[in-house]
Amino acid sequence: MIWWFIVGASFFFAFILIAKDTRTTKKNLPPGPPRLPIIGNLHQLGSKPQRSLFKLSEKYGSLMSLKFGNVSAVVASTPETVKDVLKTFDAECCSRPYMTYPARVTYNFNDLAFSPYSKYWREVRKMTVIELYTAKRVKSFQNVRQEEVASFVDFIKQHASLEKTVNMKQKLVKLSGSVICKVGFGISLEWSKLANTYEEVIQGTMEVVGRFAAADYFPIIGRIIDRITGLHSKCEKVFKEMDSFFDQSIKHHLEDTNIKDDIIGLLLKMEKGETGLGEFQLTRNHTKGILLVSNGNLLLS
Repeated sequence: MIWWFIVGASFFFAFILIAKDTRTTKKNLPPGPPRLPIIGNLHQLGSKPQRSLFKLSEKYGSLMSLKFGNVSAVVASTPETVKDVLKTFDAECCSRPYMTYPARVTYNFNDLAFSPYSKYWREVRKMTVIELYTAKRVKSFQNVRQEEVASFVDFIKQHASLEKTVNMKQKLVKLSGSVICKVGFGISLEWSKLANTYEEVIQGTMEVVGRFAAADYFPIIGRIIDRITGLHSKCEKVFKEMDSFFDQSIKHHLEDTNIKDDIIGLLLKMEKGETGLGEFQLTRNHTKGILLVSNGNLLLS
């Protein structure tokens, strides 16, 4: 009974806040569909948001405004308007909104993918281009990629000759994990405590980052909803497992002096101030946040 009272009271106060904001805020926004109280236009997204938005754009134009809970959004739906957003007005539109669970898994936006546009983002981006993603450094990891792919192909050949089935999804995830661990952390995935749960952690991270989070759209009650749906606890579980993996990898790197300069090595040098990062001093959380995204980029290089 007490839970229903809390949820009901939260909805009431949220409605008051949204209604007050609607009355007092006047913005020169493009046209858009009518909104419902509290949820705005969320009900119009459906199971395939891209198709729903396309149908709405046919009625309200290539640039339309929508409201998702407490979040205002402007949607561009044609190549011309997208070009204006991504090129002509890039500086005004290039930042990212605050998102609760991406903030958690990236150590409060210490990464590149979700960090808002700022001096820090510009400095980290410059650092990654100059130090981490140079053609010479990417080429230096070519042997690692070739060895892992060759091992993967041999595994497929062996199972094919024996007419055994192979879970390709699982093997490809482990292939990417092996390359990332050797390139980024200087360790083998098989030696890591994360070896048996790597696929689960990666999928969990993607789910947490890509799943609808009520906390991002509804003030007050959003966090309660996320706790009820289990999203909050899932995020904490994934974060702790990934954080433990980073700690293990960094500790291994510090203890083994034979490891050559990998991504962790470069970032640890930056923590000590041996490599410049403008006016910013990297901390351990900065290092972990950058590692979260950096190794995926190296895998694609």
